Amino acid sequence: MDNRLSLYEERSLSMCVEATFDFIRDHTKAWLRLGAVLLLPVCVLLSLNVFMIDNEEFLTNTRWSLGLTSEHKIPWLYGLLMVVGLWMALMLIGTLLLAEREEAHTDNLRQLTPYMRRIFWSSMVSSMMLSILLWTFGLSVSWVWGIVAVILFVPMTLVPPVWMMENSSRATAITKALRLGFSSWFTLFFMIIMVALIGFIVVLVVNVPWIIFQTVITEIIPINEDGDSGLFFFRCAMFLFTVLAYFCCFMMTSLVLLSCVFHYGSVSEKIDDTSLESDIEHFEQLG
Repeated sequence: MDNRLSLYEERSLSMCVEATFDFIRDHTKAWLRLGAVLLLPVCVLLSLNVFMIDNEEFLTNTRWSLGLTSEHKIPWLYGLLMVVGLWMALMLIGTLLLAEREEAHTDNLRQLTPYMRRIFWSSMVSSMMLSILLWTFGLSVSWVWGIVAVILFVPMTLVPPVWMMENSSRATAITKALRLGFSSWFTLFFMIIMVALIGFIVVLVVNVPWIIFQTVITEIIPINEDGDSGLFFFRCAMFLFTVLAYFCCFMMTSLVLLSCVFHYGSVSEKIDDTSLESDIEHFEQLG
């Protein structure tokens, strides 16, 4: 079976979403294991960073807006860790896709190391570009810049798939992503919203204990009380649930990025006949 042909296939919006969850269902163990290796350290550092912030208002709003509002100044370390988290999510998806395309055993994490090395650079630069657009949208004081950021962000989500799956140059990846992205902008936009909404529901369910513990600490238990073992327990529980919430958030982000990969395969096949070109190239190599 040619896994490349299973990617480059015309799909509707619902079929792209279905292909996303089918891929995760077939690689659940590898997705969770590799996700834990790549993302849990970042989630722990993020949680430590949040709890060390003196600004209680930022701590309260972090769960909902991740600090990306014009009223709150984002600590540089927190912003850097968010970029690293997005980078790890991209590396997670890219590694699994490359391993699947070459029919490698994804259950063995050691065998996935070469694929991680292959997409190390492309996933890092892609995460930086996407983060810049996200921050431009979140921190823009003018609605015009916010709209421009959204318009550019949607097709730019196709840069990682083009760069990783085509092994092309950075300029080629950006050019092709913009061309394919703008040609299917509304479909891509609604697909991102659909998958992100599913992820938001999952993260919200996980966040319920976080909300309960935060309410207990800030409203019921005196927050400045010293030597209280009960307060220490709640703080530890809050920390653990914060780590879990961040982990779920980044894992759901990887789902959104994966859906963009299948959308890229669909629109690339529709516009460029990518699978046909691949067959011709393969035939010429055999000749």
